[in-house]
Amino acid sequence: MQPEQALNVRDDWRPSHPVVTLEMYPVRTSLVTRKGVDMNVDETLVKIDCLCSRLEDVLAELRRVTEKKPGPYAKVRETHPNAGKPWSNADDEELRRLFTTGNAVEDLAMLFGRTPNGIRVRLERLGSIDSAA
Repeated sequence: MQPEQALNVRDDWRPSHPVVTLEMYPVRTSLVTRKGVDMNVDETLVKIDCLCSRLEDVLAELRRVTEKKPGPYAKVRETHPNAGKPWSNADDEELRRLFTTGNAVEDLAMLFGRTPNGIRVRLERLGSIDSAA
C-alpha cells in the first residue's frame, strides 16, 4: 500500500450500505465469520457497542465493590492520626528519651499522635515500663 493512498468514501454510496474503498482495495459491508455466518458491519458495530456498554457497567460495579473500606483504626485516627501505624526506630528512641525525662503517657500520646494505650504498650515492648504498670 502506498503512503499517498487515502481512505475515501465513494460519492455513489447508498445510505444503508456505504462502500468504503482504499483506492484499489474495496472494503465489503458484510463479513463472513469463521462459522460461515454472514453479518452486516452495522450489526457487528451494534454488537460491539453493546458489549462495550456491558463491560463498562461491569467495571463500574467492580470499582464500587472494591472501594477501600475503612480499616479498624479509621475512627480512632480522627483524634490520633498515627494509631496502629508502625513505629520507626527514631520514634522508639524519642519515646524512650521523653518517657525517662518524666513526661506523662497522655502527653506523649498527644505528641506522637497515638492513643495512651498505644504508648503504654510500646513502652512495655521497649522495656521502659512493666506490663503491670
